[in-house]
Amino acid sequence: MRITKYIEMDAGHRVPLHQSKCKNPHGHRYRVTIEVEGRVPEDGMVIDFGILKEMLTTFVHDPMDHSMILQSVIDDELGSYLEDKGWQVYWVDKAPTAENLAEHIGRTLIDQMTLGLNLVAITVRETPSSTATWRNPWLTPIR
Repeated sequence: MRITKYIEMDAGHRVPLHQSKCKNPHGHRYRVTIEVEGRVPEDGMVIDFGILKEMLTTFVHDPMDHSMILQSVIDDELGSYLEDKGWQVYWVDKAPTAENLAEHIGRTLIDQMTLGLNLVAITVRETPSSTATWRNPWLTPIR
């Protein structure tokens, strides 16, 4: 059985090497959806939705909400300036595109999976009509 849970957050970012307006700082109302799978036990729940919410809140929402998501190395100067001014900066290794954020979040959450539960995918919705989905390349079937 596969189930999903999502959270929403507001954050700024920029795509440093973008050839158009996205190279400038701007913000989005992101929706991050986790998809997990597992067997349905006698109690009828693969996992309590509250546990997924807590995981998304702890590892995604709290560190990223109302922050400026910046690429380390390329945006070191901008990020350091913002941090000096009291801004919350969330650093990522790759350009903070929806695609890269989905992979970053997936790799962060994969270690949080409990026994008998697989992380299937992470979807990041950057705008109401734009999403990117990272699928777990190490997915093993639940038996």
